[in-house]
Amino acid sequence: MTPKCYGSKFRLIVCLILSCWYNNHYSQETQEIDLKPQNVQNIDIPKQIRAIIIVGNTHTTDSVIHSKIPFKEQTFFFKNKTSLAIKSLYSLGFYQNVELFTVPVSENLIDLKIVLHEKPLVEKWVFVGNKHLSQSEIEKKINLSHIKTITQEDLFAIEQKIKRMYAERDYHYVTITSQLEHLKNGHVIVHIKVVENKTTYIRRVHFAGNKAFASKILNKLLFSREAWLFGFFNKSGSFRAEALEYDKYVLESFYRNHGYITAQVVDVQKIIDPLTKTIDLTFVIDEGDMYAIGSISAPENEEFSEDQIKNRIAIRPGMIYSQDMIKQTIEQLKLFFSEHGYFYADVQPAIHPDKKTHLVELIFHTHLGEKIYIGTVNLRGNTKTRDYVIRRQLACCEGELLTQGRLDASKARVERLGFFDPQDGVNWKMHRFDDHTADLDLLLHERKTGKLFVEGSFGPGAASSESIFKFGAGAYDTNIMGTGLQFNINTRISSLDKELLLSFTNPWIFNRPIHSAATLNYTSVTYDDIFIATSSPVEKLWLGDLSAGFVSEKLRYARVSFGGGFDSLKYCPRPVSALPSQPYVQQYLNCAFKDATFGHLALLIEKDMRNHPAMPNNGYHWALTSRFGIPTCRYGVGFFKQDADLHWYTPLINAYDLILHFHAHAGLVLGYKHNYSIPYRELYHIGGPTTVRGFTYGQIGPNFCNTSLGAKKAGYINIELVFPLKNDMSMRGLVFYDGGTGWDTPCAASFPKDALFNNRFNYRHAVGFGIRMTSPAPISIDWGFKLDRNKRQHEKYGEVHFSMSQAF
Repeated sequence: MTPKCYGSKFRLIVCLILSCWYNNHYSQETQEIDLKPQNVQNIDIPKQIRAIIIVGNTHTTDSVIHSKIPFKEQTFFFKNKTSLAIKSLYSLGFYQNVELFTVPVSENLIDLKIVLHEKPLVEKWVFVGNKHLSQSEIEKKINLSHIKTITQEDLFAIEQKIKRMYAERDYHYVTITSQLEHLKNGHVIVHIKVVENKTTYIRRVHFAGNKAFASKILNKLLFSREAWLFGFFNKSGSFRAEALEYDKYVLESFYRNHGYITAQVVDVQKIIDPLTKTIDLTFVIDEGDMYAIGSISAPENEEFSEDQIKNRIAIRPGMIYSQDMIKQTIEQLKLFFSEHGYFYADVQPAIHPDKKTHLVELIFHTHLGEKIYIGTVNLRGNTKTRDYVIRRQLACCEGELLTQGRLDASKARVERLGFFDPQDGVNWKMHRFDDHTADLDLLLHERKTGKLFVEGSFGPGAASSESIFKFGAGAYDTNIMGTGLQFNINTRISSLDKELLLSFTNPWIFNRPIHSAATLNYTSVTYDDIFIATSSPVEKLWLGDLSAGFVSEKLRYARVSFGGGFDSLKYCPRPVSALPSQPYVQQYLNCAFKDATFGHLALLIEKDMRNHPAMPNNGYHWALTSRFGIPTCRYGVGFFKQDADLHWYTPLINAYDLILHFHAHAGLVLGYKHNYSIPYRELYHIGGPTTVRGFTYGQIGPNFCNTSLGAKKAGYINIELVFPLKNDMSMRGLVFYDGGTGWDTPCAASFPKDALFNNRFNYRHAVGFGIRMTSPAPISIDWGFKLDRNKRQHEKYGEVHFSMSQAF
């Protein structure tokens, strides 16, 4: 017999045995088997699904049902997958009940029957009685538009959400009744009736058991405060049940930071007036005894002695015990250890209070662990900026010892590029690879660095106190194609001024921190505040400049730049004195407004440690600028000018909630010799929006007939408190103090002493407030008010400085 015949007989015998076994265990009548988990019978041999029958589905298509269940036609049925199928169908949100049945068709085939009991569709929502919470607010908060079907159980959950919304508005006794109105088409109308009742607010807050601190002091710490006339500013009077736990924590922390190590808020009593629904709160405090620091020890660890560790601890014996001070000490020790590569050092304080002496023994146990070295440094999120532009700013390299100082320095350098979001655009994320290595991810969020614009603006002229309309167009990018190269093409035209600027900067040459720049600039400026001339002089200047520089380690990484170029000055028309009877006026005009072409040399030394160039909140920037106008015998122009400028920023409340900005500037310009003149534009004209607000252009300095003559010496300061009016910092407010002066005009000897005004040092100052907007359009408004108004000169109380631009 061939092998094929043996195989056929074997298969036939197996089939006969299985058939006999099946007849002994199952009836041959067609029946439905309930496959709910509690009713499903044990099926030892899986059967094939001939068809899937869906009953009761009107809200969705059958294809959606098929995609949700783990069964397919012409595949085997397994009962352990029924729970998964039911859960998947419930997740659609359309069904109150889901049932699965199998219907035997033959010995090896079944039909799978799915019976769906659908929820009714929502026809519409009807709200009644909601006076202080609009339907649109409810729909937005709960997303009612996304709720297609509903049951009474779902409606109860929605009621609770609405009650929470009312509680946020101090309606704590609102009652809500709801019902479903069933329509003939099977849909429902949802009716929700609201009875708001009275608002609930905190009338009084009392304290019991507080002996060390007055109730007035403790009250200021709480979120739950007494209602008052202007309570809507800080939600005073608003009651939140969940806020009571926060208030207890705040009070206990306050006591423990002032020596009361065992202080507790043992109870918060709440009394509700049945008529007014107002609440009286009483915080019951068990202060305990005040403790001071007794002894401090820090046992030596694997590398540092006890003295080395204790030198990093600011707590001293005799000081009042403070919980926060201990937390700060832990962070300081961890930072100290991280500077030596122990990034995962553990610091555990042991606190032993002595009830008899009321002294606390502190022991800081430290365990260094292993030194951590840098594995790989990955850049994440820089879609435009190329990797090498960022990596050349990093102070930490792969394979080096990982320290907190290197991470902070790298973060600050990358932020100063200005390519990333100023608030949360540069962050480190660490992944420990093994006991000795950690990989670093630098998470970046880029911002726009370039712009192509056509805009109109309104503001003061370049050398004028008059506000004018300006038209501008141009393009700039501080990160060309992600390479870090910079260019700027800009033109502005107005009735008084014209400007064309072309510049290109390469901050890194040959992959070294050597920068170079080229600039070509044309300006046409109208000096319409020259009242001693018959017509306003118009200055036309062509300026070309080439510069190069480097970062100096000897000057603590300050940037040094050398430059040179040319200036070509022309005035049209040539100014003519409006006071012909006073010849010294024409003499001054001829000296200050002289046509000239001369070369210049420049030296700039600066250090920028601001955390962001556009919106800093921390750091400083100082600059020393020297400019030498090379004297020419033909034109009689030659000068030396020295300027010093400083900006300093520090956050006072959180990172951006309140920022202090201090700015100081001092300058000196001298003629080359007594017979060489200084151009009018190189002199100092103090007053106006860019120097001392609250004054007009050149008002604080040498004046003659209300005309600014310009000063050879000047200095001014600006102090600002900046705070956000919007969370994204697109609108900021500020209050400011400005003060300064300019004195010693070059042509003082030509004027009679009694005719010259403000030629000596005369410090003037002003205070005010302002608004800065970046969206929807850049707007700057400052209101400055003089603190030393000269009534005899009929000075105004102050000035408003306004500028705005709008891109098209």
